[in-house]
Amino acid sequence: MRWLPVTALGVSVVLSACNDTASSSATTFPSGTFQVVPGQNDPNPDRNQLRFVVADHSGGFAGSLKINSVTWGRLVDVYAPLTTGGTPVRLFKDYLIPADILTDGQFYTLGRQLGTGVETLTIDGPFNADVNGQPQVDPNADDFLELFDPLAQSLQLVINKSLDPAELPPFTAVPRNAAVAITFNDLIDPATISENTIKLAVGYPPEATQIVRVIPDPNYGDVINGTFYSARILVDFTVSPFEAQANNSPVNSVGLPSAQNTAQANVAVRIPTRLASGAQFELLKSLGGSTVSFTGNGATDPFAASLDVVRAFRSGGQTTVTQDPFNGFLPDTTAPTLLSAQTCTVTPTFQNATLLTVDLQFASAACALQPRTDDIIAFNSGLFARVLSPGLAPVGGIVTNVFCELIDPPSNLGTIGVSAAEYRTPWARTLDQVSRPECWVTVQPPPTSGVGTGISTTSTFSLRFSEPMDPTRLNAFDSFQLLYGVATPALQGQVVGQVTASGDLTRYTFQPSQRLRHVNGSTETFRINLPTGTTGPVDLAGNAVDFALTDNNSNLPDFTLRSIDATIESRSVMLKFTSVDEDPTSSPAGPELRGQLIYDLLNGRVLPRSVTRISAVCDLNTPMIAVDQQLGGAAAATRLPFSPFGCRMMTMWRHADLGFFLTDDLTHNLDVEGMNWAPVNSGLQIETLPLFQMSIAHSLRLPDELIAMGAPVHPNSGISDTFDANLLNPNLDPLKVVHQKTEGYFIQPSAVFQSATGTAMAPWPMNEGKAAEDFIYYTWRDTALLSVGQPAATGGGQGVRLGNETSYDPTTPAAAYGIGLVPTIGLPLLMDFRVYPNSQIQGSNQLLGFFAIASNPVGTEIPPFWTAYTVGGIPAATGIPITVDPDSAAIAQGNLAAPGAPGALPRNQVIFFGQGDFVVRVNRAHTRWFECAPGAAGLPFNFAEPVIEPSVAALPVGTQLLVQFRGATGMNSAGNKPWEVASELDAYGNPRPGGTAFTVTFLGGTNGWRDSMAEINGSQFFQARITMVSNPISGATPELRSLGFAFAR
Repeated sequence: MRWLPVTALGVSVVLSACNDTASSSATTFPSGTFQVVPGQNDPNPDRNQLRFVVADHSGGFAGSLKINSVTWGRLVDVYAPLTTGGTPVRLFKDYLIPADILTDGQFYTLGRQLGTGVETLTIDGPFNADVNGQPQVDPNADDFLELFDPLAQSLQLVINKSLDPAELPPFTAVPRNAAVAITFNDLIDPATISENTIKLAVGYPPEATQIVRVIPDPNYGDVINGTFYSARILVDFTVSPFEAQANNSPVNSVGLPSAQNTAQANVAVRIPTRLASGAQFELLKSLGGSTVSFTGNGATDPFAASLDVVRAFRSGGQTTVTQDPFNGFLPDTTAPTLLSAQTCTVTPTFQNATLLTVDLQFASAACALQPRTDDIIAFNSGLFARVLSPGLAPVGGIVTNVFCELIDPPSNLGTIGVSAAEYRTPWARTLDQVSRPECWVTVQPPPTSGVGTGISTTSTFSLRFSEPMDPTRLNAFDSFQLLYGVATPALQGQVVGQVTASGDLTRYTFQPSQRLRHVNGSTETFRINLPTGTTGPVDLAGNAVDFALTDNNSNLPDFTLRSIDATIESRSVMLKFTSVDEDPTSSPAGPELRGQLIYDLLNGRVLPRSVTRISAVCDLNTPMIAVDQQLGGAAAATRLPFSPFGCRMMTMWRHADLGFFLTDDLTHNLDVEGMNWAPVNSGLQIETLPLFQMSIAHSLRLPDELIAMGAPVHPNSGISDTFDANLLNPNLDPLKVVHQKTEGYFIQPSAVFQSATGTAMAPWPMNEGKAAEDFIYYTWRDTALLSVGQPAATGGGQGVRLGNETSYDPTTPAAAYGIGLVPTIGLPLLMDFRVYPNSQIQGSNQLLGFFAIASNPVGTEIPPFWTAYTVGGIPAATGIPITVDPDSAAIAQGNLAAPGAPGALPRNQVIFFGQGDFVVRVNRAHTRWFECAPGAAGLPFNFAEPVIEPSVAALPVGTQLLVQFRGATGMNSAGNKPWEVASELDAYGNPRPGGTAFTVTFLGGTNGWRDSMAEINGSQFFQARITMVSNPISGATPELRSLGFAFAR
């Protein structure tokens, strides 16, 4: 079946669904015909014959501008032979074609210019113009019309969707590097076409302005009084350096931001229809001055001050997120290749406008290239020239009489003089190329002699590709490697450095973190490795490079240092997470990492625990409480802290009270998201506390209820009556207010729920009724907090394991952490409640708890204590109310209505029943200790900042990745270097209880962690701590693929 030609079908019929044209009599040429763009003065007509299709329009006199259609596709320059058997010439520039038109080996060839990045489409059908300049239909062969018409007729529409929150999906999915065409019913005044009259917004919701290329479509319009005017506007999401220079726009090779889901619009085109003071200063207009109509143009935003016409859609996204093919970019099945970037001097010997004959003198005679057709000369001035025919072989680094053509130069082009430039030709593994692969790597400063010889210890290494590459897949660890030319220890086989991308994502530069290792007088070798396949570089659409950058003997490009450079001993350590033990030759063998990160060995990365929510209950079903009950503990009930006279109460939950094990990594670093209490008799009375405050922290003190010979063994281990004395570290870990005083607390019966153990619970007001993004979190059992508790000065306790833990946790060493050395994983969650005096408070609700230590009579206070409080009341003797301002209560005084009476003392052994609601948000791990120069004594080292992949900027929204460090000058152990095995470490990166002991001589005598590696300069050993913070709302988690350290002396 043949397609109908444009002239037969009529463009006006195809594209005028909303046309309100007053008249078409102003049309100079018949609608739908092909015409030559006026004003062309090309000395090489065999290569450029630009045309346009005549639009149906009103000559600029339509009453208002109406949108006929909004479509999307790929922008290309279209080439086709003018006559049968002729050489293809350019017929259309910036022409929008359907995304699925690709090279098919028969009718279409999709390509890309090496220098400009402009995509081209060559049609294998001759134009064969008739006497009227129109292409002829050939019933016996594939002609131009038959192949050209599908380009216009198969464009995909952008569905008419608004930004109204009630607008339902689906939204049109537009590839990130596509372009949108907005076709109007009349010719447009080009002076009014800009990013200010056609706006693009992105984001969730689309509110952030993105600068794009907004241009009149040069292929659809008409000529009025000798000048071409367009009836269509192109919104090009990508801007190449070539286009940026021509349009004074910022470079953007990626285009739209990636979609995060398929159900929401994250892009919107806005066309203002009226001026707005301070917001909109110009409008899109027709030649006759008519503006875009607010009505009859589809979706609008009536709340915008400029009354915008809107088209909302979504961008393409990563295949793993949105299932979009090609990672959300336009279809692309062509593998990228490498380009040379040889510096040269261009001397023109002939010029006829855009046609040139030049001589080339290459800066490196050893890397001089023989020109090939379609090679590119990139002038430093910003001009590009395409080689039109094969050139001569270089002689002494000089090539003469190279015939070339300037690509779309500016209209004011003058005579080209002697110019500096860069010569670009693709790596094709030809015979002259494989003998010198080093010439496809740009080294700065340049080698002093030969091919890759005599480079500086400060060298950088650059690669240029034929198209924009995925920057997340070009890194110094896996896909752009600088290797030592000699055997090196495991973990130290690569040079650590940063890989940075040019603005157009085609040039990538490896910058070593330290000067290259060198001994004065030597000529050490370094090699560039560019892997192919799944581990190598890929373009934006995911196509991997399919070439090997090696010589004809499969050797990598070699570079040797110049001998005169100063000596420097630079070294590196690199973790790629492809194995749990990345240094199998070490003795003893063992992992490099320990903690709350999960290895994904298949993909070479570590991940945090997934975002999960844990509810831990403290009641009679908790093993520790059950043990206490067997030893005579009894239930308790109290109206504290709900008192109309005011109250401050401080209490705690130990890890054991909630059923957690001491050394279980899964329950370390838990964020408190909510808290609950157990009401007596499972019921509640309605009550309002106008002012109520909650705060939490780590407790300094750790009650241990162990009984021996009928008496507590550690009576002084519990809570202090001085409230501030219960804080582990008032400076680093002060009480964190998780519910503000002014928010109050409304207690209602409907809030009661059943815990997993069947105990009725009621929520404390922390985070209740708040949007998730406003939640307050507190990290308990925080392994970043190095302060230790249960001080010996209190005269109580034995450290952890707790005495009664033995009965249900036989895995933890009995003396894991001794008195005065208990870290945060063994310290209680300290809870501070403040109720402010108010007569509205009835105090009718009671809290259920448990006396951890039996007393006689029941209810009398026996140490050690869990709870301290001060509460007001009415003494029987006076009948005069005593109120308590909890903010002024520094010392627990008990019940002021019955001071000193049993059951009313300032402290007691009550453990409050309840439920802690936790979320896994913070995850932490530690590396083993690394020796900078194993077995090589000498001066201490200075450190560069680490190289982290992916970069922090590439992390998912709402996530964090933090790496911190500490250094040491010495290690000592009776064992065989246990510090080199991460499994010998505890949750803080220190020697683990029960493991092989070792001592660390910390730099400066402090074991604290530093944010910068410069702060550990002077060390011989170093250790890293990795913290990953997930997004508790979206569930997004960060990842770590590689971690590199560089140091030198």
